[in-house]
Amino acid sequence: MKQLYLTVEQKVLNEAAQQRLDQFEDGEDDYTEPRDSSGRSADDYESLGLPPSKELIELEKTQTNSIRFDLEKDYDFYETDCVIRMSDYVMCIDSVDGGSVVYLKNGLNVEVLEESDDILAQIWYQNRSWWEKIKEWAENKFKQKSSGSTKK
Repeated sequence: MKQLYLTVEQKVLNEAAQQRLDQFEDGEDDYTEPRDSSGRSADDYESLGLPPSKELIELEKTQTNSIRFDLEKDYDFYETDCVIRMSDYVMCIDSVDGGSVVYLKNGLNVEVLEESDDILAQIWYQNRSWWEKIKEWAENKFKQKSSGSTKK
């Protein structure tokens, strides 16, 4: 089975960022219920049977239930090997910031560190016939012998 051997850079949350995420998911984050200038929350208005103030409604719209991570300080980067079956390969395109994107038949894409020229060379090398491989081996073998005999 023919395969492409590539390198993928993975981003993984570091420990501090993972703890922040766990706290956020557990509801232990610094989330405070929005209150208007008089100090009342939506629950306070509801218990009094009054509609919430316009100020409180605007505060609730602006407050989000999300968490943000910084790419440089919250992530650790790792290079890992990736093996893709040649039968799954569709095409590859170079990325602007280096490396390339490999598109697969199942609709997924993989960002790899190799450039498209390297990937296409790997595909070309693997798709050669056995005769082309033997011919290349023999040519290289005889070149080494002939260059070795002239050095003496």
